Amino acid sequence: MSERIPFNFEEQNPGAVWKHFAAISKLPRCSKNEAAVVHYAEEIARKNNHKIRKDSAGNLLITVPASSKKQQNPSVCLQSHLDMVCEKNEDVRHDFSKDPLKLFLEGEMLFADGTTLGADNGIGAAMMLALAENYEGEHPELELLFTVDEEAGMSGAFGIEDGFLGSKRLINLDTEDEGYICIGCSGGMETELSLKMKRIRVSDLLSIENKNKAKPEKLTALRMDIKNLRGGHSGLNIHLGRANAVKLLGRFLKKISENHDVFVSSLGGGRARNAIPREAYAEILCEVVDSVKSILEKEMAAVQKEYSGIDDRAALEISEIHADHIYSMEDSGRIIDLINTIPAGVISMSSQMPDLVETSTNPGILKMENDTVILGCLTRSSKKTEQKKTVDLLADTGAIFGFQARHFGEYPPWEYNLDSKLLNDVLAIYKNRLGSQPKTIAVHAGLETGIIGEKFPGMDMISLGPDIFFPHSPREHVSVQSVERVWNELTVILEHL
Repeated sequence: MSERIPFNFEEQNPGAVWKHFAAISKLPRCSKNEAAVVHYAEEIARKNNHKIRKDSAGNLLITVPASSKKQQNPSVCLQSHLDMVCEKNEDVRHDFSKDPLKLFLEGEMLFADGTTLGADNGIGAAMMLALAENYEGEHPELELLFTVDEEAGMSGAFGIEDGFLGSKRLINLDTEDEGYICIGCSGGMETELSLKMKRIRVSDLLSIENKNKAKPEKLTALRMDIKNLRGGHSGLNIHLGRANAVKLLGRFLKKISENHDVFVSSLGGGRARNAIPREAYAEILCEVVDSVKSILEKEMAAVQKEYSGIDDRAALEISEIHADHIYSMEDSGRIIDLINTIPAGVISMSSQMPDLVETSTNPGILKMENDTVILGCLTRSSKKTEQKKTVDLLADTGAIFGFQARHFGEYPPWEYNLDSKLLNDVLAIYKNRLGSQPKTIAVHAGLETGIIGEKFPGMDMISLGPDIFFPHSPREHVSVQSVERVWNELTVILEHL
């Protein structure tokens, strides 16, 4: 393993890009809290006398005039989102609302210490800021569109006002695989299943639950913590078969309930619907503690064997705790059965594009609010009909156990077009100017291009970017050398479009 070295942007190329990435890494930019980074981008524009425009959704548009030789060329829009997924390891103390990210290099890979890095989509934003500040290369007029709230519902893209953009060509910088040009993406919809159930005092449990049978001699409160899963992006990584901590929690609870009475006191897991949950916990009341622990240990051994080579660090911690309130056995059973039954992972593969996931769903958030148990899922699909079938399945599954469904946050797919003029112009530039030929792909993830394409009919779009690994998880990292190569390619594309 390479040594960890504190990141010094002045020692890296391209310096202008890393300067801005280091700067925005010191600013809060969780979804819906992008004010500081928007202000930073505005200041860069003002210092360089560029036109600034903002819309009611909070999106920022900076217009960079064409270089002297390109003033007759049609403008092009570059687009990135300013927000990031704010995930951290359970044992890391970090306040995303005020603490700067702690950046370090390991080899040529850039990480943040115990948190997400925000290279998704901070690298794209940093490239655009570099183009806005004293960039001397040849280029047509650039519309630099910085959107907000992409990671939590894409409200920024949905809120772009009519007439906000003048360009008919758009290059999105939110793709995370160098050597590929993305020309399509999935749509998505969020589903929230919820049920309010009154918890009862543990001291009242025996008279309520056991009036027709012998009373147990002792009830013990246990806490189980599932930890150290790999997690990752719930679209780009969903096909890799990684463990979902929420689903494992349901599996463990179901296994216990097949042999013993189980009363749920508290539970939770995951922090974002668009991230595969890495951690989950449950606090339960049960009899025969030694037997319950044995069941859990055996089931965890089975999980470790199943996920060998995929989630090798998976761990389960069991501890005895104190609990004052619990759900009844019937309500506990509803909770356990829902989590255990709800579908997760790949639902279907595309019949048109090899290796492309067509439809998936991710139970990404499990939480309790005022005795209401909430399970939040994100369904993705490149086909609206398949997406509807899957969210209906989630609602029907929830209804079996008394949970109500709420669907929201729908965004459209971006249907790929192999006849795109922008795509073929860029492929020609790669071949004739860069001596390489990237592959064209569609991705099982939501890009704002789907929404932008629907709002601006006829917009010709592609997406590209550097190698970013494990986005949406604290293991997120980006290849420094890939950023340099993609930056060089982007500047050549802008020169020759």
